[in-house]
Amino acid sequence: MIRGSALGRISIVAAAIALLAIPVPASAKSPKASKRPTIEQLLQKHAKAKTDAAAAAIEAARDPHKEAILAYKNGTTPPADYEARTGLIANEKDDELRKYRRPAATALMERFEKAGADGDDRVRALRAAAVLEILHLMKASKKETLSLAIIHDILVRFWKRKMGDYRFAANKELKDRRKSYNSMKKYLQGQER
Repeated sequence: MIRGSALGRISIVAAAIALLAIPVPASAKSPKASKRPTIEQLLQKHAKAKTDAAAAAIEAARDPHKEAILAYKNGTTPPADYEARTGLIANEKDDELRKYRRPAATALMERFEKAGADGDDRVRALRAAAVLEILHLMKASKKETLSLAIIHDILVRFWKRKMGDYRFAANKELKDRRKSYNSMKKYLQGQER
């Protein structure tokens, strides 16, 4: 196209007229005034979206492991539901769950201490069953200091006299800790009944 020529101007005008002749779909029309949202409706929609986003953020920040530990510690869940806590305590491999091991052990100790204050045989049996699930920590590597500290604390808290009898200490050699493990396992299996 040549600039400024009459032919160029005519082709531009013809193109504009052709565009105007194309039918426009009905959805391209502006909505009627009665169907347009009001300012209040827009503000309500915005507020709802904001509260939904806040609720989603709270749900994303929710920590199920921490909630389960606190529920057990506070007595919201029954003492027989110790498996989730012992599972966290026994998990030596997962670094993400490592931070829950000590709180789970504390919750287990405090819960059984409160529940067993009256000397109930059923609670003693539950406590023995729970500790049997994590007793293998007595045979942990010396490098796994957290595991050894947790099992030592639990055993001393509930069976201090037996710990002296079986001579378990976290700093002993593995063969000595295995002997203590076998003796403690037999004792706890007897208490489980």
